[in-house]
Amino acid sequence: MARVEYISPVNNLTGKLGGAVFQKNKSGFIIRSKEYGKKTATQKQNLQRNIFSQIKKLWDTIGTVAQSQWNDFASLHAHYDKYTNVFNLTGFQWFMSINLNTYNTAQIYTLTPPDYLLPNTSPPYTLQLSHNDIILNLTEQVTLDDTNLLIFTTPPILKTSGQVRRYLRLTKVLFAGEYDTISIVNEYKTTHNIEWNFSDYYYNLNVFCQIVPIHNVSYINGISLNISANLFQNITPWYPTSIPNCILWLDADTITVNDGDNVAEWDDQSNQLLQITQSNVTRQPILKKNIINGHNAVQFTSNDKFMQGTYQTAFYGNFSICEVFNQRDYGTTSYEFYIHNSLFYLFIYSYNGRLYIEIDYPGQNHVINCGTFVYDKWYYILITINNNTLDVWLNRSHITTGTCENSSCIDVFLGIGAIGYSWSNYIANKIIYNKALTETEREQLFDYISQRYNFTE
Repeated sequence: MARVEYISPVNNLTGKLGGAVFQKNKSGFIIRSKEYGKKTATQKQNLQRNIFSQIKKLWDTIGTVAQSQWNDFASLHAHYDKYTNVFNLTGFQWFMSINLNTYNTAQIYTLTPPDYLLPNTSPPYTLQLSHNDIILNLTEQVTLDDTNLLIFTTPPILKTSGQVRRYLRLTKVLFAGEYDTISIVNEYKTTHNIEWNFSDYYYNLNVFCQIVPIHNVSYINGISLNISANLFQNITPWYPTSIPNCILWLDADTITVNDGDNVAEWDDQSNQLLQITQSNVTRQPILKKNIINGHNAVQFTSNDKFMQGTYQTAFYGNFSICEVFNQRDYGTTSYEFYIHNSLFYLFIYSYNGRLYIEIDYPGQNHVINCGTFVYDKWYYILITINNNTLDVWLNRSHITTGTCENSSCIDVFLGIGAIGYSWSNYIANKIIYNKALTETEREQLFDYISQRYNFTE
């Protein structure tokens, strides 16, 4: 620290410039060095530093003859990193590179240069995305004897970040044995203690996997990799549209108006691009943000609030309807949703604390009692119609089976206040398929919704 005297026209300086800080204290104007905060190394960083230091000390003890051998080795061979970039290393750098790798793969340190062996071609593989995992499928079962396989992955990246993350983490080392499939997500959790959230709509899992053979301790870290197009594969998230025949997907998180504003349009995220709209301002519902586990919902507040969409071509036969909703009305009867054509109607409604599904068509009226439920609580419901059999699941539990008649539907209504019943509820997500979901597809959809909205089932 030093005192400063200013000469006109400069009478004072404050702030930081380079590594200096200008300020005033009791003694007058001063200049002092900028203080930099200290960051404490993590346990993992300290471990890596200790390993590096240990290998460096090992280099100092191997003697000049062995060091000369390493220098000769370096002059004869180029080094290739994981991206096939070529580097010329010194003997010391080769020694550090190889022995850091042997440590990471739990092998004995190499004190003299190994034979320069090219690894076998990496076995072909594919990446398969499910609703809650990424599976690495080796095209043919691989038997490891004198060769190991390293699997590198990047962390998942937010869909909105626009990043292309090339940094690869060593996630799994496969030693002797037979392998055909590996769960990337489980291995990532085990190795890096990081969870992957498959249910977040804004998550894009850009994952690059690389399989690198190792020939015992003779393997050089990144040496002469046989990079080909199939070594890097891009994974996209699982969405409800990953199930075939999705003809409607309404997600309140995609609505861009402010909290409490009217909702005039709710864009369909399926390939049908059906527009759910309400042009009459007085009948438009409102958007409520962060209303369920940080996600949005559309709130229908009275019996004249509703939205409607009409398909250009009716969907026929079997279908499935899934919805995340919160029934907030305490009146006698509250209609939640219906689909129809001029002859066929399907309603979801509540009456005196019980949930009902009603199906009407000429000469027939079926009312299915789905049991009691709690007002002002979040649920997700799945209704499937499969060859005249109707099944209902509420929060994953199968609650009833009934009979109905297959028909075509062309209109979709949310909030059917036009019928005149009292109405007040939230809808966070609605999905329709022109098929009856299989058991596997149901579980995928249930997992997606349960994880995303944090349902306790």
